[in-house]
Amino acid sequence: MIHVQNLSFNLGSRSIWENVSFIISSGEILSIVGKNGCGKSTLLKVLSNHEQASGGLITHTQSIRIGYLAQETEQQERDVNVFAYLINANPSLRELKHKLDQNPSLIELWNQYQEKGGFELEQKIEQYRKGFSFPDNFLALSIHHLSGGERRLISIFQLFLNDYDLYLLDEPTNDLDLAKIQFLETEIIRQKGCKKSFLIVSHDRFFLNQITDRILRFHHGSTDIVIGNYNNLIEQEAMEEACSKRQVEVIEKSIDKRKRELALKTQWTQQFKKQRKLFRMKNGTSGIEKDYGQKDLERHKTQACKRVGKEIEELKQIKPVMEIASSIRFPGYIVPNKNIVTLENASLFRGQKKLLHSVFLSITTRDRLILMGENGSGKTTLIQALLGNHPLKEGIRKVNPCSLFFYIPQEIRKLFLKGSLLSHFPYPFDLETVRNYLSANGIPGERHFDSVTLFSPGELMKAAFMKAVLLHTDFLFLDEPTNHLDIPTIIALEKALLEFPGGYLIATHDRSLIQTLGKQKLIIEQKTLFYS
Repeated sequence: MIHVQNLSFNLGSRSIWENVSFIISSGEILSIVGKNGCGKSTLLKVLSNHEQASGGLITHTQSIRIGYLAQETEQQERDVNVFAYLINANPSLRELKHKLDQNPSLIELWNQYQEKGGFELEQKIEQYRKGFSFPDNFLALSIHHLSGGERRLISIFQLFLNDYDLYLLDEPTNDLDLAKIQFLETEIIRQKGCKKSFLIVSHDRFFLNQITDRILRFHHGSTDIVIGNYNNLIEQEAMEEACSKRQVEVIEKSIDKRKRELALKTQWTQQFKKQRKLFRMKNGTSGIEKDYGQKDLERHKTQACKRVGKEIEELKQIKPVMEIASSIRFPGYIVPNKNIVTLENASLFRGQKKLLHSVFLSITTRDRLILMGENGSGKTTLIQALLGNHPLKEGIRKVNPCSLFFYIPQEIRKLFLKGSLLSHFPYPFDLETVRNYLSANGIPGERHFDSVTLFSPGELMKAAFMKAVLLHTDFLFLDEPTNHLDIPTIIALEKALLEFPGGYLIATHDRSLIQTLGKQKLIIEQKTLFYS
C-alpha cells in the first residue's frame, strides 16, 4: 500500500529524523511510539502532504486515498449542527443538501442525492451516533455546545465517512471517554478487516495493546520496527536493556584491565628510574651510562600509553548508551490529614443544561481519586466547581482556608503562556532550589531562561509538578494530564503521584493510569456522582 524509504526531515539546520523506512500493507495497523519531540507527528504530516520531507522516497499504490487526523482538533464551523458538519465533508452532497433544504419538494434533487450516496451516508452517520452512544438529539446539536472530546469524535466520524484506504491518526484517543475509546478500537479493527490500513501515533498503552500489529519505534535518534503490540515492545526493550547491561559490564571490565596495565607500566617505569638513580648515586656512573636503557624504556612506555589509550577509546565507542528512565524527583514533606473542599447539595450547569444534581462531596488530603464519566458529563465542570472557578446555581461550596491545592489543566501550556521557564517561579520560590530540581529532572541549567514555548508538554508537566511540590501543596487537581505526554513521562508521572505526600483528584480516560492509581473512583453517570 505505502512504502517509505530513507525518509529524512530537517528543521532549519537541525535534523529531526533521518533514514526512516517502513512498509504498510493493506489491512495492517502500524503504531508509532517515541519521546515527545522526536518527530512522530511530523512524520504523519509529511505522509499527509502537510509538510515536505527533506529527503527520501514515498511510494504507494495508485489512487490510494489517505485521511489525516491532526493531534490538535482543527477549528470547526461552530455555527452549524453536527449533522451539517458531517455532510459538509462531501462537497457534492453538501451543495445538494443545501438545495434540498431550500426546495424539499423537488424529486429530481432527491434522486441526485440518492445517486451520490446521500442516504447511505446518513445511515452511516446514524450508525456511528449509536455506536459511540450519543443521544438521539446529538446530530442536531450545535458544534459550539460540544465538549472537547465530542468535537474530537466528530472529526474522526468525518474521516471514517470518507472511506479512506489509509488513515493517519495522531493521538486519536485524546479527550475521549472509556466507552468511546473502546468503540473506536472496535471500529478500527472492523475497518482493518475491510483491508483498511492505519498509521497511528498514540501514548495510550492499553489502546496500543488492543489494536497494534507492528510498532515503529523512534529510539536513540533512529527508528526500527517491533513485531507485535506495546507489551511485545516492553519485552523487547527489557531484553535489549539486559543485553546492553552485559555488554557494558564486559566493556567496563576490559577498560579497567587496560587502565591497570597502563598504571602498572607507569609504576614499573618510575621504579626503574628510582633504581637507576640510586645506582648512579652509589657507583658514580658517567653521563652515557646514566641514559643507558632509559630511552628505550621511555619509548616503550609512550608506545604502550598510545596503544592502551587507543584501545580504551575504541571500547568507549562501542559501549552501549544506557538510557536513563524518565523520572520526576522532588523534595519530600509531610501533609497532615485535613479537609480541602466540600460541595453540599450542589447542582452544576453548562449554560441552561444541568450536568450534575445534588452533589455531596467532601475531599481531604487522604483522598486519591480518579474521576470518570462520559464526554460532556461534567468532569471538567466539577473540577472547576471544586476550585471555585465555576459558580454554583444551587448548593454551597466550603473551602478550608488553611489548605493549599494546585490545579494542572488539560492544556498544560495554559500554565505557561509566556516568559522564560524560570519566570514562572517567582518569590517566595528560592531560585537556587528551583534550578537544582529542574536540572535534576532533565531540564539543564542553560535552558532555564528559555521561552516556555520552546519546551515540550512533558517538560512543562515536570515543571508544573515541581512548582506544586516546592509550594508544599496539600492536594492536586489534574484534568486529563496524560493527553499530550509521551509514554516515559506518563510512567514517571504515575510514580511521582504514588510518592506524592498529599491527595489528588484526576480526571482521566487512561486505562493504564487508572489501573495504577485508581483505588478510589468518582463516577459521573446520569447526572449523578457516586463513589466506586
